[in-house]
Amino acid sequence: MKLSGALLLTVVLLASPSRSASGQSSALRLVVNGQAVSLAASPIAYNGQVVVPLPGIVEPFGAAAAWLPEERAILISNRTRTTIRLRLNDPYAVVNGQPRLLPVPALLLRDLPYIPALAVFGLLGAWTHLDEREGVLYVNSVVTGVTVQRTGGSVRLTHDPIEASRDADVLYTDVWASMGQEAEADERALVFPAYALDAEKVAVAKPDVTVLHCLPAHRGQEITDEVIDGPHSAVWDQAENRLHTQKALLLWLLGAV
Repeated sequence: MKLSGALLLTVVLLASPSRSASGQSSALRLVVNGQAVSLAASPIAYNGQVVVPLPGIVEPFGAAAAWLPEERAILISNRTRTTIRLRLNDPYAVVNGQPRLLPVPALLLRDLPYIPALAVFGLLGAWTHLDEREGVLYVNSVVTGVTVQRTGGSVRLTHDPIEASRDADVLYTDVWASMGQEAEADERALVFPAYALDAEKVAVAKPDVTVLHCLPAHRGQEITDEVIDGPHSAVWDQAENRLHTQKALLLWLLGAV
């Protein structure tokens, strides 16, 4: 049987290095999809967030950006019909017509427009990570390390949760901030609500879809009560199976098997 599934997660950048009184810090290096990228200026930390300059930063995600100087605005669009409009110094972006609160607004620094990496890369479906010790911002825009051609499968990366759920055999979600990431929870909560596993997404999946969550769950955030307790949920069986696996591992470590 051919299976399709959706992992309703977005991983975004949240950490930042220390900053000066002006709100800025030393420049950062940028690595996109494993390759060092040279921009007109380096990414910098600003008020606790990493901001990156245009142009040239969104193209690896299949997106295009335009700087509209008369409107003091930035327009970003991609192939999945996501349109992001940011105005300089405005704390809200307009995403497909809907306002989204940003961790920091778009800025004009040294005559270049800068955008907040957390919000924009997350909306474009990218994975980002800041190595503070090395001063490197890593960005991945593609699914890597997965070989599916030999099995006749395919991988499709999308940040549209309804399309990700459509005709899925399995819907799997997890907490928005894992242990050790508590300080990031509030900022992630600005980006992730659209990815909550709810009845709307279950409805577009296959009729016998299986819902999974590795627990513990935050009900009303990444998954709703009606889904985790509903007829499609295998969450409790999943937890029980993990318990048996862990017991078997302990027996093996103790030399009992």
